[in-house]
Amino acid sequence: MKKLLFLFLIAVCFTSLKASAGNVDLNLLYYSDTLSTTTNSSSSKTLYDFCVGFSVYKNDSILIGWNYGSYATSSTANSSTTTYSST
Repeated sequence: MKKLLFLFLIAVCFTSLKASAGNVDLNLLYYSDTLSTTTNSSSSKTLYDFCVGFSVYKNDSILIGWNYGSYATSSTANSSTTTYSST
């Protein structure tokens, strides 16, 4: 099974090199907010992803690629901080 998958990937790679160019995509979002009342609270969020891919056919109907993304958030309310991060 591994050998078959490897042969398929090699065939796709060589086909795509002849067919057309690849693509690169980079996205970044940072958001921050603060609310001041009798108790202060704040929040921040960071999201990003990076993608590299290539077309399988000349008409770009099928794309194959790799993606890496991350999401992180932090919230503070009443002197208590909560954070979350995922990749």
